[in-house]
Amino acid sequence: MRRLTLAAVLAMLLPVLFISVASAAVIRDFTFVPQDHAVDITFTADGYDSAVVYWSNSLEKGNMKLKSRDGIFSGTIDLPATYPGNNVAVTIKSSKGKELMKKTYVQTALTDIPAVEKAESGRLTGVTVCVDPGHQGVAIGLKEPMGPGLSGTHHTTNGQAQGTATRRMESVVVLEIGLKLRNALLEEGADVVMTRVDQNTPVSNVRRAEIAGEGHADLFIRLHCDNTSNKNKRGIHVFVPLSSTYARQVADAKTYRTYGEALFNAMSEATGVTKGGVTQNNSYVANNWATMPTFLVELGYMSNKDDDIMLSTEEYQTKVIQGMVNGLVEVARLRGLIE
Repeated sequence: MRRLTLAAVLAMLLPVLFISVASAAVIRDFTFVPQDHAVDITFTADGYDSAVVYWSNSLEKGNMKLKSRDGIFSGTIDLPATYPGNNVAVTIKSSKGKELMKKTYVQTALTDIPAVEKAESGRLTGVTVCVDPGHQGVAIGLKEPMGPGLSGTHHTTNGQAQGTATRRMESVVVLEIGLKLRNALLEEGADVVMTRVDQNTPVSNVRRAEIAGEGHADLFIRLHCDNTSNKNKRGIHVFVPLSSTYARQVADAKTYRTYGEALFNAMSEATGVTKGGVTQNNSYVANNWATMPTFLVELGYMSNKDDDIMLSTEEYQTKVIQGMVNGLVEVARLRGLIE
C-alpha cells in the first residue's frame, strides 16, 4: 500500500473542510412559537440585513420579506388553513436567493381547551356522560378479548386515519372535538368523564369501557374519524353493540338501535349531513364491554378532502357537537334518565 504524505492528506481534506465551512448555517437563535392559526418566528442571520422566509404544508404556502432590527429578524406567519397538530416547513433565504437555513419541520402545538364550569341546571342535569376521543399519539399494541359472551380477540394497535388534505392525525382531531364536547355537555348541566385529555396517555379499548363504568357514566360516546380507499365517500356513522352480554343487559337489539338512530338523526339535523346511518355489530371492543348505552361515532371521512378540511373547521365542529348534545339529550329521555 502506498504511504500518503502529510501534504497529500491535507490536499484531500481541504475540499471537505471548505464545503463544511461554506455550508455551515448562519441562522442562529431560531424560535418558532405556535399561535392560533399563526406562528411567530425570530432569528438572527449574521451578516445579513434582510431575509425571505418561505413556508409550506399540505394546505398552504407563502413567503414574507423581513428586515433586521438590531440584528434580529422577527415576523408572524399567518396560517388560516393550518390547524393544531400540523407540520410546517420553513426555509430562510437571503434577498438574493441564497439558502441560509434548510427546511425545518416543526409541529404546531395543540390548542389548550380548558374545562368550563358545570351549569347548575340544564337539559342533562343529573346525567353523567363519558366522552372517549379515539386513539392517542403514542403506540399501543395488545390483544384484547372481543367482549363478554363473544369469542375471539382483537389486536389493538395505534392505526388511525390521517387527513388526506390537512395531514392531521385522527387522534388530534377527535381530542380537539372531544374537549369541546365535554364543555358543551357541562354547559347542559351534565357530569363528564373523559377517557383521555392528552395525546401521550395510552388507553386500551377495554380500559376505555372500564373508565366509563368507574365514572358511573349513564351514556358513553366514542369519537372517531373514518378512512376508506373510496375518496368520494362521505357521511356520519353511528355504531352500537349487538349481542355481547353487557349490550343485552343494557337493552334489546331493537331498542339499542333506536338509541343509535336518535343520535344520528340529531347529528344529521344539526350538520345537514344526510349520508351515513346506524350500524349494529360486535366489531368494536369498547362498545362490547360497555355497561351503559354506548355509541361509536365516525364524524366524517378523513380520506375525503372536503370532509377532512371540514372536520377541523370551527363551524363544523360547533354543529356536530351540538348535534351530539341534542342526540344524547334524546337518548337520555328514551332511557328515562330525564323527563
